[in-house]
Amino acid sequence: MEYSEKNTRKKNLSYLTWIYSVAFIMFAIISIYLVYRYFDTKTKLDEVINYSEDGNIDYKVSLKENDYYDDSYVEDNKIYIASLIDKVEIDFKYDFEIDRDIDCVFTYDIYSELIIKDGTSDREYIHKKYNVLSNVEDIKNIKQYDFTKHVSIDYDYYNMLASKFKGDYGIDTESYLRVMFVLKKDNQSIALNDSSMFVDIPLSERAISINSSPIGLNNYNQLVDSTDDNADGFNYIIILLVIVLMMIVDLFLLVGRVYQKKSKYQKQVAKLLREYDRMIVEVSNAPDLDDKERIIRIKEFKELLDARDNLKLPIMYFERIRNKEALFFIDNSEHLYLYVVKSEE
Repeated sequence: MEYSEKNTRKKNLSYLTWIYSVAFIMFAIISIYLVYRYFDTKTKLDEVINYSEDGNIDYKVSLKENDYYDDSYVEDNKIYIASLIDKVEIDFKYDFEIDRDIDCVFTYDIYSELIIKDGTSDREYIHKKYNVLSNVEDIKNIKQYDFTKHVSIDYDYYNMLASKFKGDYGIDTESYLRVMFVLKKDNQSIALNDSSMFVDIPLSERAISINSSPIGLNNYNQLVDSTDDNADGFNYIIILLVIVLMMIVDLFLLVGRVYQKKSKYQKQVAKLLREYDRMIVEVSNAPDLDDKERIIRIKEFKELLDARDNLKLPIMYFERIRNKEALFFIDNSEHLYLYVVKSEE
């Protein structure tokens, strides 16, 4: 068994060495070629192009039927009663101007990100992306281009997800929905900057105020290579050298992993997290172990599972000492049901 394991490790190491050797030689050849091109080419940058962009966000909140508001919409920059919100209507407005005619491909994506994080440590429990709208527009021979993209956000849907997560697990959370607009501009001769703006909509609160971050007016000067030579060779060289260095570091790390043997403690903790993934929530803070009277120590993990079924609460996991001590516990305020995995045991 020991011989077979060693033989497998040697085969894995040989395979990884071969892959990285080929990749290293390939990147080295490309780097040498780009060095030659960089020093051989005399780039002339003699044309300056000015361009500007401006992005704004307008939104309004549509309301459910109620006895307090006469209008079905409330404009932006207000405080809104969350239970009365039906939808949030958002208009992303964008304007682009440049001082010469160009062909440009505008690729825009609008998506929402549901973010649920711990109320005290600011670490995230959930960061989930939902695609809302995307499109590509190939515009020919333009100096000015503007558009407005409208999206309608179903507030109730996302608010229900955030409130349900908070209620199901009984944990202190902060949550919000970020609606993101990202625009990429592609032109063959000019390197145009990407642009973005967003709206943050709080969730799981009784009253909310919506925050937005528009692009604002940005002005740029762009140097254009009139000889159409490779002016970015040096940047490519630096990138390739960084990649080669990262590959060397990764090779050493992978070799270490081939020969790394997990301890019994690591195997036990990994097994519990793998088999009971849906029942366990990893937390960033250790429980209070000073109050000895409320701590009930559990000898077998299955007893903690029984307690979870009875209490209808999630099992929390926190590694108190890295690779040495892990805590699995249920806290129902009155008692702390605690199961401990220690390396020395």
